[in-house]
Amino acid sequence: MVNNKFIVMFLILILSHYKLTTNAVISSTNGTEPADININANQTIEPYLELSENITELGNSILIKFGMIDNQTNFLDGFSYNLTIFGNNSTEILKTGNTVNVFSSYRFETLQEDGLVNPGNYSIFLITNSSQGIYNQNSSLSIIAKSGVDFVFQIKENNFKSASNEIYANIGIKKRIDVNAINVGTSNSFSTVISYKVVNEPVGLDTLTSQEVEIPLLLPLENITVSFEINSTEFGLGEVEITIEYTDGKQIKYIKSETISIITQPLLAISLELPEVLILDVSSDFNIIINNLSDQMLYVSIQITSDLINFPLKNIEQWISEDTNEITFQGIPTKSGFAQIEIRLWFFDQFDGIDMIEIGNPLNVGKTISIAKPPIIFTTTQIILGMLVLFNAFVLIFIIFLYYKQDIRKRILKKLFKIDYINELEYPSDAIIVDGSNIAWEEVNKNGKPQISNIHLCIKYLKEHGFTDILVLADAALRYQIKSTSELDDAAHKEIIKVLPAKVNADTFILRLSAQRGSLILSNDLFKEYREEFPWIDERRVPYTIMAGVFYLHPLYKRNKK
Repeated sequence: MVNNKFIVMFLILILSHYKLTTNAVISSTNGTEPADININANQTIEPYLELSENITELGNSILIKFGMIDNQTNFLDGFSYNLTIFGNNSTEILKTGNTVNVFSSYRFETLQEDGLVNPGNYSIFLITNSSQGIYNQNSSLSIIAKSGVDFVFQIKENNFKSASNEIYANIGIKKRIDVNAINVGTSNSFSTVISYKVVNEPVGLDTLTSQEVEIPLLLPLENITVSFEINSTEFGLGEVEITIEYTDGKQIKYIKSETISIITQPLLAISLELPEVLILDVSSDFNIIINNLSDQMLYVSIQITSDLINFPLKNIEQWISEDTNEITFQGIPTKSGFAQIEIRLWFFDQFDGIDMIEIGNPLNVGKTISIAKPPIIFTTTQIILGMLVLFNAFVLIFIIFLYYKQDIRKRILKKLFKIDYINELEYPSDAIIVDGSNIAWEEVNKNGKPQISNIHLCIKYLKEHGFTDILVLADAALRYQIKSTSELDDAAHKEIIKVLPAKVNADTFILRLSAQRGSLILSNDLFKEYREEFPWIDERRVPYTIMAGVFYLHPLYKRNKK
């Protein structure tokens, strides 16, 4: 079966010298639906393809310029294009996009991220098309190995190829750097040694293996690698020098070096403090908070801009100390709406005690804030009417509040109208032990089973009436008497109810615990069989009543002292 890629190449070669003379309308913009421009009848349109060189050595790169051009050497836009590079080993590199009214460019590196491209012949094809037709152009490129022995360096950080010899780092964060020295010559390299050293701090160099690697023999296109880590404790501009020493077949020794720039950025946190709302045409303070975590003085340049706010002073340059720094800008809103505020901060390192060298990329912080119109001033009549509305609303809310808050309503009625209620009784203690089984059986469900809801109703009532130390105890038999044990288990899990172990007499335990704590006992059980042992039962037992889901307490029984 014929490879589809080679069919496309054959068709392109057939059309490679094809030119079009037309009076059609050609699109002219970067968008997918560009504006139209008129092409004269005598105007010739053809693809433009230019290589900086047609023959290059391994390790170099070539610049490819391309686009659509007319006979007046004007570049045209609005044509979609495919720029494809084919190699003799079926290598294919593809770049796509739209032509613009200045030529486009693409730099073809012979040192790719995964290594060198193979020496040989390459074909470069440009295909452009629009609704008016298809245009083609091609060129050839030869990549040759250098004669003798020569090395190029490939630098990777954390397994990704570095775009240049500049590597950005952060304080206290490790970064691995791999340096490959690749023999791009046609001859063998003997006694090859690659090493590295710091030539300018801060770098924080930390070796993974050793600082020197030696290989007796390197064939053409083979490589030697050293790896190291950087972990700087200070910001600034550092450098690591990579050196390779080798001998060719004639026993001539060569030395080649490459310098890697290590740009360690300071640790900064930047924020912007603003009022909740800005008032139109009213000056406000914009406080920029810079937290310098680098333990070093730092020189910064700060720029603040906004689409709806005028800042008379847009830039500030100054030293900032360690820890927290506050810088204030004055700004006047010029238009109501939502303003976007942007801050850019550049930081610098002092070189030789004089020159300030920019370190790394600037920090950017954005924030949106609302700008309101000046407040409206109300007249006396408007203020009085507003106060009446607010008063009526307050009265209505208060009435609704009293309707739903029964305890507060009762207190108010008792205070104003001397109305008393059966539930409003006073007890000598706020600690009470609840006979949970007795409460559960007080009002049974339609199946004649005790209800856990009685206990919840009881606890709610006790809390609302000033009891703070509430202990609910139930005997183990209650588990087998209620309709659903899950309710009891859930209440026990939440420590609302304490279920006593089997064969433990709940009445005896409740009375003994009351004797120990001095707590009241909530139960309708008279505890008749225990009165000789606990003669104070009537003085601590609080009776109760549940009627139609409403809980009531009764006063204590006071013994007549003889």
